[in-house]
Amino acid sequence: MSGSVCGECCQRSSKLVEEARDASYGTYSKPSYGGGGDGDGGGYMAGSQQGSQGREGGRNYEQESLRPVTIKQLLECEESYPGSGQFQIDGKIASQITIVGQVLKTQAQATNTMWLISDGSGQIEVTKWADKGADADETTQVSFGLDQFVRVYGRIKTFNQKRSIQSAVLRPIEDFNEVNYHILECAYHHLTLTRGSAGDGSGAGANGADGNQDADGGMFVQQNKLTPNGQKVYNFLRNAPTGFEGLNINVIANEQRLSMDDTMAALNELLYMGWVYNTTDESTFALVAL
Repeated sequence: MSGSVCGECCQRSSKLVEEARDASYGTYSKPSYGGGGDGDGGGYMAGSQQGSQGREGGRNYEQESLRPVTIKQLLECEESYPGSGQFQIDGKIASQITIVGQVLKTQAQATNTMWLISDGSGQIEVTKWADKGADADETTQVSFGLDQFVRVYGRIKTFNQKRSIQSAVLRPIEDFNEVNYHILECAYHHLTLTRGSAGDGSGAGANGADGNQDADGGMFVQQNKLTPNGQKVYNFLRNAPTGFEGLNINVIANEQRLSMDDTMAALNELLYMGWVYNTTDESTFALVAL
């Protein structure tokens, strides 16, 4: 494929994403590889992934990106090296991913709930583990109907050479435009990483390393829709040196002088938006790092 055709593909995909956003999903922002912005689905910044490998002896979870992908991409992605637990899509590590698909099957157990999800490109199992300190019934309180569309946030896992997703958050899709938007966003990210940004005439994602994510931009353009407590907790997590381990809800409540009920309501609000996730247990939270 010639460079001009590749550029046209990127420009067309970018235009479709913008039209989808402007026409019916205005709360999302277009993914940007030079400026570092991305929508609810997430985005990739080359600088972020380079930073995640820069620390010897471990991964830097603070600089990981949330990548919108299809199930086919998950099933075909390659592990950086056997046993590393790091998977590459389009040549870049994708540690935190998000997919959109339909629920084909639900299997609830005492320790976890498994959903079989399909997006038309493939099928994959999504597992959410129950908190050890929670009642057995709490693991099944999140339920979805068969064929219902959901968005999943989580990490890629492999067991017995079988790919799956260990989920932090699942939420229902309430507007079908989000399904279409996710497909376009996946295409946009794929073309940008493999063909380069539209009009830059360079290699894959060449401008990404020079972009810096503004903490008040990109995914966080919807902050004005948060409640006061939600905004307060978000700002606290953004500025606190939490690392991958995150902070316990008791610490958050004490530092922000909020009741446990108000703190939990604020965290549930951020969980629903996909901006925080549980780390070591259901009472510990960290901000999604972009």
